[in-house]
Order: sequence, then C-alpha cells, then structure tokens
Amino acid sequence: LVRENPDDPAALAQRAQARYKRAEYPAAVADYTAALRRQPGDPHLHLGRGFAYQGAGAWHKATRDYTRAAELAPDDAQVQNCLGWVKSTCPYPHYRDAAAALKHAQRACELTNWLDPEYVD
Repeated sequence: LVRENPDDPAALAQRAQARYKRAEYPAAVADYTAALRRQPGDPHLHLGRGFAYQGAGAWHKATRDYTRAAELAPDDAQVQNCLGWVKSTCPYPHYRDAAAALKHAQRACELTNWLDPEYVD
C-alpha cells in the first residue's frame, strides 16, 4: 500500500504496525513519524509510535508520545490505559509516577464502565 500511496497516513500506519509486530522498532518509528507529519493530531499514531519507542527501549520518547495521545484523546480508554501502564511499570524509576499511573488507569476503567478486564489489571 505504501508503494502505491507513499503519502497516505493510513498506509504508513499499517506498515508501521507490521514492522512493530516483527520487532523492527526503528523502522516502525520512522513510518509512524512520517504518518504524523501528515496527521499530527491523530492520537493513535502517537500511541503506535509510543509502542515502537517502548519496544526500542526509548522510554522517554514513548512516555512523551503516550502523553501527547492522552492530550489529544482524553476520553480514549486505550490511550489512558497505556499512559497509566508506562507510568507504573517503566523499568526506569524516574519515568514512574504512581499517582499519575493510578489516575490514568482509573480513567481507562471509568471510560469502559469497569467492564474491560484488560484495563482493570
């Protein structure tokens, strides 16, 4: 798809996701970044790039992207859950923030009426 539509954010995001699943994190970051140049306000592109940064061990960049995604989509349970997760489980203590992690985790649960077991853990 990207060969046919090199400027299409959706095509770039699909390739980024495929690269992420193959643990090709730098390539996934590059594709998400290219997609974000075209759609900078898309929270799920920030979320995807955050996953890729996290996979690459770039926790500060992952946290930045998760935070931006939460700013853009404060009512998105997945975004809130990811931000809460990284703030509670990051292997580097200076990125952890228990109070913020709890706030984001509770928000994710509230947004799903506490019915999604993925967010309650």
